[in-house]
This record gives sequence, C-alpha cells and structure tokens, in this order.
Amino acid sequence: MRIKFDQYKGIILEKDDLVVCEHLTQHTHRLTDGTTLTFETALKVGDRVIVACMDERQLFIVIDKAVTF
Repeated sequence: MRIKFDQYKGIILEKDDLVVCEHLTQHTHRLTDGTTLTFETALKVGDRVIVACMDERQLFIVIDKAVTF
C-alpha cells in the first residue's frame, strides 16, 4: 500500500509508515453462533482516504475512505 498526498506533491507514504483501520481491509468475524462473516471492504487503487499523524515518528493512521456526493 502506498499513499500520495494531494496537497503535498512528492510525499509518498509506504506501508511501513501506515496503520490501517480494520474496517478498510478484507477481514472475517466469527459470530457467537459459529457463523463466519467475510467483509470485503479493502481499499482499491485510486481510493481517497482520510489520514492522521499518530506520533512524532511520522506514523500515519488511515482512518476511513473519503467519498464525495
């Protein structure tokens, strides 16, 4: 995964710079009755995302997918 900023040309965040919220990934959950649900909400190339800086080490968290209407 790589993220490019619209406002800061030339800055690219690589996967080692990022923490991605689980709901933005393909993942599974097991319910109490044993049923397994698979969520296929992984980000795709070209998706716009909301990013925040977590700490002084420049670790960034991908909070959500940004959409416009």
